[in-house]
Amino acid sequence: MIKTKLASVLTWAVLFLAGMPFAQTDHGVQSANRGTGGTLINPGNDPNGFYPFFTDGLFRF
Repeated sequence: MIKTKLASVLTWAVLFLAGMPFAQTDHGVQSANRGTGGTLINPGNDPNGFYPFFTDGLFRF
């Protein structure tokens, strides 16, 4: 009974510790040219129609 429980705990500990290095990732500093904010900066490039929605909300605010 004790050996079975010990083996189970050790198995879970090994699986948990083996996955820890892959759990967190850091992509580092992102470049400024990622396309974020492009809709508000360039209203001509608005395939989803966000700019009129934004200006309407801005007007209502």
